[in-house]
Amino acid sequence: MKITGTQAHIAPAQDGTVQAPSGVFLPRVPMTMQQAKTLQEIGGRLVAEDLRPFQTAINQLGAPILTFDRLMALLEQGMARQVPGEVQVEAARLESFYFPLWSMVNDLLPDAANQSPGNNPAIQRLLSIPFLLTEDMYAVTINQSYVAPAALKAKQVASLLPRLAIAAHQIVGFPKIARLIRHLDLGSVVSHISSMCATERIEDVIGVEQLELRDLYAMFADLDRHGNVEQAVYQLLKNLPIWLSSRGLIKATQALLHGNFTDPTGQVDLLEATVLTDAAKEFVSIKLGVPTQTIEAFVLNVLPRFFSDDGPLDAQKYARLISELAGHPVLVNDENIRRLLGSLSI
Repeated sequence: MKITGTQAHIAPAQDGTVQAPSGVFLPRVPMTMQQAKTLQEIGGRLVAEDLRPFQTAINQLGAPILTFDRLMALLEQGMARQVPGEVQVEAARLESFYFPLWSMVNDLLPDAANQSPGNNPAIQRLLSIPFLLTEDMYAVTINQSYVAPAALKAKQVASLLPRLAIAAHQIVGFPKIARLIRHLDLGSVVSHISSMCATERIEDVIGVEQLELRDLYAMFADLDRHGNVEQAVYQLLKNLPIWLSSRGLIKATQALLHGNFTDPTGQVDLLEATVLTDAAKEFVSIKLGVPTQTIEAFVLNVLPRFFSDDGPLDAQKYARLISELAGHPVLVNDENIRRLLGSLSI
């Protein structure tokens, strides 16, 4: 029996076919018909549910139990030709294929205590299989993806950063999988924008309409509140040409925030106030260190640009500028400002 039974087609599968025992998997827990169809799509068959009372005998004849390792082997084989991030799937596939697949993976994944990829080769393999979906329905890997913080809507984050793989919000319903995905933070966003801007047009990296920029800047402030951010991240963000001014998109290092002083030279780049929420303005001022336009900030940050070694760049504005400076004699009480004024060809 053990010799002939392993070779005979005596194991009915849930798809209606009859297989050799080695051709069907034995699930540890009952599975839905949709899960059985999903498993079949990636190359596996479940034994017919009617044979559950006889699983021990079927297992002795060679039917393997559906374990996490075996599911990974099926996934690797079934998705071997799929290039991560390049295939956009139809919305209907979310419920007909991906939900059942995610539930199987989630059920078979080890518990959190045993979920370290470094200690589990099968989990390490899972990270590189394009079985996830982004908010805009592209098939991606866990290694490519980010989970949006609970305080932010994944759909909005995905629309603001169309080239960043934001995992579909439904994935949080599968907690064992969700724990393996990196959480989106300010450093990840800034690094992504910086690397993409090196080769792509800024319009292809972020939304550049005023409402989109307003939401993007507000998102920076939200992400900053939900994590510990290194100073280098702020410096990199400050140097990205993504900040809206009256002259278009500029670096924050070149800009000032609206204040109580009007520039007589026309050299100041002021950040557009209408796209800065209160939280974003506070973030730009405190965390990025963008000065508010005062007479002191003007002298330190803008005045040096108006003078070359040969004098003012615009002689017609010179008299008005000197009159403005003369109206603030307290400037000379600041040693740094006094030293700066003394160094200019003023």
